[in-house]
Amino acid sequence: MRLLIFLLALSSAFFVSNAIALPDMDDLLTPRFETVPCEAASLNGSGDLTHKVCSINAKIESCKKLAATIPASSSVEYVYSAGGECVLDNGSIKIKQSGSRIYSDGTTLPTVKWRSLYYANIQGEKTPTCPPNGSPEYDIDVTAPDGSPMCAKEKDFCPEPNTGGPDSFTTGLGEQREVCYNNEDGTQCKIETDENGGYYHPFKYGSQEPVQCKRPPDKEVDKTSPPEEKPAPEETDPTPQTEELDALNKINENLDAMNENQVAASESNDDRLDRLAEETQISNEILGEIRYNTAMTDSNTMIANSLLQDILDNAGGTPDNGEPCTGEDCLDNDLLEQIADNTKKEIFDIETTRKDPDKGLNSVFTDSDIAELQQEIEDKKTEYSDYVQQIQDEINGLMTFNITLNGGYEDRKVDLKVASKTVQVDMGLERVSNFFKLIAPAVLLLATLIAIYILLKD
Repeated sequence: MRLLIFLLALSSAFFVSNAIALPDMDDLLTPRFETVPCEAASLNGSGDLTHKVCSINAKIESCKKLAATIPASSSVEYVYSAGGECVLDNGSIKIKQSGSRIYSDGTTLPTVKWRSLYYANIQGEKTPTCPPNGSPEYDIDVTAPDGSPMCAKEKDFCPEPNTGGPDSFTTGLGEQREVCYNNEDGTQCKIETDENGGYYHPFKYGSQEPVQCKRPPDKEVDKTSPPEEKPAPEETDPTPQTEELDALNKINENLDAMNENQVAASESNDDRLDRLAEETQISNEILGEIRYNTAMTDSNTMIANSLLQDILDNAGGTPDNGEPCTGEDCLDNDLLEQIADNTKKEIFDIETTRKDPDKGLNSVFTDSDIAELQQEIEDKKTEYSDYVQQIQDEINGLMTFNITLNGGYEDRKVDLKVASKTVQVDMGLERVSNFFKLIAPAVLLLATLIAIYILLKD
C-alpha cells in the first residue's frame, strides 16, 4: 500500500495540469502611466478628430484610417479607384490614390494622385502599464470593481505561518527554487525558498510531499502574415511623339511610372524587414518558454529524486507512527532490492525525438558529417603517433656516439744547443699519446652522463 502511495506521489510530480495564475484582487496597486502620442489626419486641416489614433505609430495609422475612406472618382480624362495608400515622400506622409488616364485616342495609362495631409495639434494620452515602478511582482493587468485599471500580483494560497502548530524548517539542496503544495480546493501554495533551497514547511501540510508548481500554459505561437506580393512594375511607353506637348506629357508619365516602381519596391522591402523583426521577437519569446520549461524539468527531477529516496528510506521500515509495519504496509524485500538497483543505475531514462529530424542541429550534424569527423580524428591520432616515433628516432640518433682511438699526433722535435752540445727535444704530443688513450673513454663517459642529466632535468 505504501509503495502505491509513493508511486502515486511520484507520478503527480510530472503529470499535473497547468493552470493560469489567479490575481489577488484584495491587494492592488496603481499602474504606471506612459504617454502615448496621438494623431488625427485630415485632408483640409480643419482639426477634425474623426481619424484619431493613439499609438507609437500614430501618424501612419491615422493616415491609413483616413485613406480607407477616400471615395472613387472619375472624369473625362481620369478615373481613380476608392481608397489610397500612405507613402512617405520626402519626409512627409502622403496618400497615393491609384487611377488611369484616358487619352483622346482611347489609350489608357496608369497614373496616381497625391494627397497632402494635415495633422491636428493634439496631445498624447497616458496609457496604464503593469507592473508599477518598484513592484515587479504586480505584473497582472486587472480592472478594479469601479472600472479603473489596476495591477495585481499572483494570489497567495498558503496558510498563515504556524497555523495549527509550529512550521518546521526544511533544508535545501543548494539552490533557490519554488516549492508548491496542493490544497483541497485545487489551488496551490507556492513557497519561494532561500538561496540555499531551505524553507519553512507549513504545519498544515504535515508529511505531504511537494509537487510541481502549476504555471500558465504555453501561449499559442504567434504567426506573422506573409507580406503582399511585390506589385508588377508599371510599364513605360517608348513610342515617339511628334507633338511637343504630347511628348512632354509622355516623359512625365514615364518618369512617374519609374518613380512608382521605385517606391513600390522600397515599400515591399520595408514590409519584409518588419516581418523579419517581428518573427525574431516571436523566436525570442519561444526561447524564453523553452528556458522556463528546462528550469521546471530540473526542479521536477529534484523532487522526483527526493521522492524515490523516501521510497528507499521508508519502504519496508517503521511507519511514521513508530510501530512495525505489517501486512500490505510492508514491501517485499525482492521488490525493494529491484527498486534500489534501478535507482542506482539510472533514475530516469528519457528519450525524445524531433518532429522534423531534418531541422535544427540535425540538419547541420548529419551522419556523414559525424563519420567524416571521426575519420579525421583517427587520421590525427596516426599522425601524432608518427611524430612521436620520429622524435624518438632523432633522440636515439643524437645519443649514439661512434668513438675511435686511432687518431695520430704530430711529431715535432726541436734541436736545442746546450753549452757546446746540441740536444734534440721532442715537443709533440706523441710522447703522451698513450696517456690520452687511457683517459679518453672516462672523459667521454663523464660528458655523456652530464648531457643526460641536463636533458632530463626539470
